[in-house]
Amino acid sequence: MSAEHLLLCAKNYVAEYHQSQLLLHRCISLPISDQHWRPPQVGYFKLNIDGALDLRDGLRGVGLIVRDSHSVLIRAVAIRAPSLLSVFATELYALKVGLSFALDASLLPLVVESDSLVAVQLLSKEEECLALEGVLVTEIRHLLLALFSCACFVPHTTNTVADRIARYSLRVEELCYWLGDGPP
Repeated sequence: MSAEHLLLCAKNYVAEYHQSQLLLHRCISLPISDQHWRPPQVGYFKLNIDGALDLRDGLRGVGLIVRDSHSVLIRAVAIRAPSLLSVFATELYALKVGLSFALDASLLPLVVESDSLVAVQLLSKEEECLALEGVLVTEIRHLLLALFSCACFVPHTTNTVADRIARYSLRVEELCYWLGDGPP
C-alpha cells in the first residue's frame, strides 16, 4: 500500500470518526423544568445565541454571549445581520456568527443553545437542506463538526440575555464586543 493511499485512508477514517461523534452528541433538548439559564459543566463554555428583527425598519440583528461553568461572562457580541434575511434565516445567521466566533476564540469544549426549535431540529437532520437557507445550514453543520458540538433547543426564558443583546444590536450600527463586562 502506497503512502498516499495510506494517508487517504487515515483521513477518511478520521472524517468518519468525527461524523460519528457528531451524530453521537447531537442533541435536541426538551425545555428544562425551571426555565432558567444554567451554567455548563465544569471546564465547558456555553454559547447562547439569538436573532432579532425590527419589522418597522426592516433591521435584523444577532446577539451572542459566552459564559463559563461559573456563569462568568467570557465574551458577548451584538452585530447587525443582513436586512434581507427571513426571520428563520436570521436565527441561522446568528448560529453561524456565534459558532464562527467561538471557533476563532478557541472556546472549547462548547455547549450551544438556541431558542429556535426549527433551526435546532433542521441541524440535527442528516439529509441535505434544499430550502433557501440550505447554504447556511451546511456551513453551521461544518462549524458544529469542527467544534465537536451540537445545537440544543432551550425555551426563550432561558435565552433572555442573548435576546436582549440581539435587540440591542438593532439600535447600534457598529459591531459591539464585550470582554468580561457585559453590555449596557
